[in-house]
Amino acid sequence: MKKSRVKEKHIRINEIQAAARELFFSKGLKGTTMESIAKKARLSKGTVYFYFKSKEDLYISMMMPVLEELGRQLLKFEKDVNELKYETCQEVIIGLKDVFLLAYQYDTDGLRIVNSFQQGEHFLEVSEATSEKISHRARVNFNVMRRTFSRAIELGMFKDLNVIKLSDALWALFVGIIQLEESKFRSTGKNHLYETLKYSFRMISDGICKS
Repeated sequence: MKKSRVKEKHIRINEIQAAARELFFSKGLKGTTMESIAKKARLSKGTVYFYFKSKEDLYISMMMPVLEELGRQLLKFEKDVNELKYETCQEVIIGLKDVFLLAYQYDTDGLRIVNSFQQGEHFLEVSEATSEKISHRARVNFNVMRRTFSRAIELGMFKDLNVIKLSDALWALFVGIIQLEESKFRSTGKNHLYETLKYSFRMISDGICKS
């Protein structure tokens, strides 16, 4: 009986999040209400509120899992750099690209919602507390990247670079390529995402790595 209740809870949460995700993408956060989410999910509004106390609570629930997964992968990446599992600067850069891809594959829609938030589409529509909760998780992830790059510089693998700007630039490169290639895929049906990411990160590594 307990397993059945847990399964039902998991199904209901997935139904609510799927409906909310579709509405957030089509109508934006401001244009979406808990009532419209309930209607889309074919559930009562009370059921939606039973699982999520507010629209912002629901919004965060679709962003935090992918941010937390990215954080776990970044910590593993940092550990691998510290344990000298990468032999060259180029391997470190490609390794980071693979970390980003793992997060993308873990929850593609969740990462899209994170990106739209970071671009400011929803930033002004959430409370200060919600914005800070999301931003804090993102800062933790960026700090791991910066520590990792600082260590790579100490090991003599990288040139003496600004690790803050480097972290920002590589993340921006990743999300920009994701958006571009997804847009092109919708138009052409051809998927060049992985090839373009590999080429772009190798090109960056050629510029920042010691010869």
